[in-house]
Amino acid sequence: IRRDGKWGYMDEDGLERIKAEYDEAEPFRNGQALVGREERTGTIHKGGREVVPILYDDVVEFSEGLATVERGGKVGAVERSGELSVPMEFTEVGEFKNGLAYAEREEKYGYIDARGGERIGFVYDMAGTFRNGLAVVEKEDRVGAIDAKGDVVVPFQYDWIEGFERGVSRVRRSGRPGVFNPRGDVLLAGAHDHVGVIGD
Repeated sequence: IRRDGKWGYMDEDGLERIKAEYDEAEPFRNGQALVGREERTGTIHKGGREVVPILYDDVVEFSEGLATVERGGKVGAVERSGELSVPMEFTEVGEFKNGLAYAEREEKYGYIDARGGERIGFVYDMAGTFRNGLAVVEKEDRVGAIDAKGDVVVPFQYDWIEGFERGVSRVRRSGRPGVFNPRGDVLLAGAHDHVGVIGD
């Protein structure tokens, strides 16, 4: 609900359940809602109690029980309880998948666990979220893919790799498209001018 320029929440019967005191308010997801006040963001539960303190510049949706938070250009992650799990010592933290998230520190990317511990070294110029066991990474202007141990599965020979969300990935090298599976096997060599979007 909105009243006097502020947002709150009502139940199905139209009764106000959480006072309209927020500058921003998102729908509840998994028992919590993102709310904002005085240019700060946090979360509340359905009873209106603050869970993630409303003191961050940004709070990203939870993934695997962790939400990336940002304050003053530093990034970390909090648990669903609001407790800080990943210290605020990174410049970027991605979405957690299978216990790992990419992170940026000192202009290099690597992968961290749910406590902020380094699991794959900070040696990449770009890094993506793990999908079906592989993450797309970039080093020295070439793109490849690694597994959760940091082993190279798709070599650093490509200009672009789409990612393995659909199980296979389109790739491009020297303007020619191809397709790989998550084991690094070539399913379609770069002999075509175009490969369309891969469906389900």
